[in-house]
Amino acid sequence: MAAHGGCRCGSQMVDTTAMTRYFLRNRISAVAWSIVFVVSSGLVGFGCDRPGGPKRARADSDSITGKTVRSPVDAARALHRAHLARDYLAVEALIVSDRREATVQMLRATDQLIDAHNAMQTAATERFGKHVYRAFHLGELENNLGVFSKDIEILAQHFTGNAATVTVQVAARVPLLRVPFQKVDGRWCYMPPPTSTESLAALRDLTTEVEQLTASLQAGMTPLAYHDAILDRLLPGMAQVANVTTASETGIRVTDAHEADGEP
Repeated sequence: MAAHGGCRCGSQMVDTTAMTRYFLRNRISAVAWSIVFVVSSGLVGFGCDRPGGPKRARADSDSITGKTVRSPVDAARALHRAHLARDYLAVEALIVSDRREATVQMLRATDQLIDAHNAMQTAATERFGKHVYRAFHLGELENNLGVFSKDIEILAQHFTGNAATVTVQVAARVPLLRVPFQKVDGRWCYMPPPTSTESLAALRDLTTEVEQLTASLQAGMTPLAYHDAILDRLLPGMAQVANVTTASETGIRVTDAHEADGEP
């Protein structure tokens, strides 16, 4: 390790101080984008929970399947398990029919980006070491997908006729989230907001950029070229995903949380 904060990766000298600066700037961008992405992707359609909400849901059997969904809580748990298993057919069966295809396409595309990102992180770590790979990181994305997030706790359910909301906590964070469900032919189904074909295309384009960068890393990319690619290709791609979505596509209004509780 050199006194000025550098380390050698093969014949390349890596300035870890500069890498830290890159990391801090790109980390902020990644966090901000992942928050916007939750809305722009259309995977979540709920308001923030507040005190005085419904009672905590009872724990149900861990053997819930698509055929044994008896309540919104059951449906939420089944959705979460199906996504963890990448069982998109099971996910599709638990979504209202007119939004199944688009939502599952968006979910698949999101998972592909997460997989591509993880592969890129592995390649960057192997190429440059842990100081450099953190210059770009989308670790927040896995836990910014509402009911499809990696780490969730399902807390409660509240009914209004054939509609219901399920209160979810993601990664022990607050505010809590409310996920809408609708009873269709006696079955509780997730009701996501509409998705955007433009958002889906931008998401797939970003995944392609990440995959191409991974290939370049594996082929011997230099640290400078790596960080130039992050700034010139990945960050603009992230911005594009967020920018192609309009407010009307989110399916979220400020009154949604109140209406879900039957309040005026």
